[in-house]
Amino acid sequence: MTKKSAAKKNFLGELAQMSGAVEDQAKVAAAAKHYDASTPPASGIELLDVDALKPSPHNPRANLGNVDELAASIKAQGLLVPLLVRPLGVGDEVYEVVSGHRRLKAAQQAGLDSVPCDVRALTDVQALEVNLTEQINKMDLTPLEEGQACRKLVELSGYTPQQVGMKLGQSTSWVMKRLALCGLAPEAAQQLAEGKVSLTVAAALAALPTQDLQAEALHRLEDAPTWEVGETAEEKVAYLREKVCRSLKGAPFDAKSETLVPEAGACTACPHNSASNRMPGLFDNAKASPTCANPDCFEEKAEAAWQAKTAKLKEAGAKILPAATGDKLFRNGNSLPYSSKYVDADAVEHKDKAKRTWAQLVEALPEDARPQLHVVRDREGHVRKLYLEAKAHEAVGQHLKLKWAKKDVAGESPAAKQKAKDDEGVREAKMAVFEDLRTTAFKHFAQKGLTLVAARGVAEPGRYSLQEFNRETGSKADTVWLDKKATINELLAFAWWFEFGESRGYAPNLDDDEVKEVAKAVGLDLQRLLKAQLEARAVTAAPPAKKSKGGGR
Repeated sequence: MTKKSAAKKNFLGELAQMSGAVEDQAKVAAAAKHYDASTPPASGIELLDVDALKPSPHNPRANLGNVDELAASIKAQGLLVPLLVRPLGVGDEVYEVVSGHRRLKAAQQAGLDSVPCDVRALTDVQALEVNLTEQINKMDLTPLEEGQACRKLVELSGYTPQQVGMKLGQSTSWVMKRLALCGLAPEAAQQLAEGKVSLTVAAALAALPTQDLQAEALHRLEDAPTWEVGETAEEKVAYLREKVCRSLKGAPFDAKSETLVPEAGACTACPHNSASNRMPGLFDNAKASPTCANPDCFEEKAEAAWQAKTAKLKEAGAKILPAATGDKLFRNGNSLPYSSKYVDADAVEHKDKAKRTWAQLVEALPEDARPQLHVVRDREGHVRKLYLEAKAHEAVGQHLKLKWAKKDVAGESPAAKQKAKDDEGVREAKMAVFEDLRTTAFKHFAQKGLTLVAARGVAEPGRYSLQEFNRETGSKADTVWLDKKATINELLAFAWWFEFGESRGYAPNLDDDEVKEVAKAVGLDLQRLLKAQLEARAVTAAPPAKKSKGGGR
């Protein structure tokens, strides 16, 4: 398991059990006994000493608030509504307050020695049920207090969320949302308590599996531009579903597998799968296909599936390409770029009259004539099978006698090939100069910037290029985005770096006005750099000088 997965609070595992993922028969029996027990009737109103009354340790209301006005009323008219108490049966007569903690505090403040009490022999579970029901109906509790009280009731009784809801007159979804709040990240809990985050958004955050992920999602909501995240609670929850969660439709692993990551089990039985309907808040009223709210587990399964598949392919002779190659090949989607030196094994070769895929064409070759299979991982984590285009055409043209493949292999005249090689050298030189310009300009523009929100908004379309950005500029790309250590200027510079290179990266035009303007701003002489690149390539490409037989002068 990942460190984050292993660092889950115990309560999050308990919540999965409460939701129905695991059923303990002993707890079920105990809960049924509590659930069926009837509340004992009142035995009459008694006048009890204030000193004999003890506050309940399970009272969900943490802050009783100011009772000055209530104390003044009691001092003038007496305590009109009796307290509900239960005998504790320890030594001298001691009673625990079940309902009326504010009235007791006010009575003490008013100087009363005794107060009228409704005495009932209630169990721990019954006492908490009565207290919680009363305070929920009076709306005296915050959502966090309701959550803690529901959790305590579950611990005392063994009730399921459905049983808790029946006892309190609330829906199962209401109970589950409150229970989930018990595992909420401190930052999110604080903002909920202060009214900066709505209950709807807090419940969605609480459905995420780790407090680290909850805090990260909260920061994304704070930093995202309003036009992207929206203003309503429902829009913010939709943003979390889109940006934080992973779609299980087309996942790069078998979601039904129980053995891929044994400790995680199958996605079909996971409470973090939206299809399970066991973790409300994040997926309320959502009509999207099954979605995973645990991205760490999703990535762990994707990695496990990749390792398992490639191990078999490598054993069969395939060449496994590095992750950086996959990032470059599929940077603009799921299709190979037109200029790629590879062909997709699953792609149909349209020049073939039978419209076969390259995998089918290669399968038709003698086994010893088949080109080596190359395997790479695309940006969605899927295994992609490729062949070198030149090798594939050569083998198919030679052994299957296909004219279109032979023609491709035949190519052009030696002069045309040399010109193409020279053109490619010039293009590579321009590319090198262009990348020098981009890196230099990035460092230059990092001294100027927009607001943090605006910079993130501009940079968002290029976020998938962070690995390449990190590699080419030496910056810590994940820090730029997630740890909030990046300056506003660095974010702006990244946004510029991505946009500037996206439309010009493959075939940069060094005579472009904007390119020249940027070069001038950062003090680079493009023609001088290009000349140096071409000279370096000419020296590298030149054949070694022949040694003189005479030993020289």
